[in-house]
Amino acid sequence: MLWYITLANVFVYLLRYSVLDWAPTYLKEAKSYTVDHFGWDGGFVLLVGACLLAMAFLAPTLRHKQVASQGREALA
Repeated sequence: MLWYITLANVFVYLLRYSVLDWAPTYLKEAKSYTVDHFGWDGGFVLLVGACLLAMAFLAPTLRHKQVASQGREALA
């Protein structure tokens, strides 16, 4: 289990590095983006990623609560 977490952390780090370091440099040099413009785009990408990650972690918890409440209703 620890190795899976470690591997996931490596991929998250690489993705974060590419979004926060490599992507602005590429867009500035190749696509003539300004730093201000990428700030909004990059922030949006991180916001969407954080929301998806939160949903991925909350979905099993919410599903467990739903199953537990259905089980209590069946017993009553």
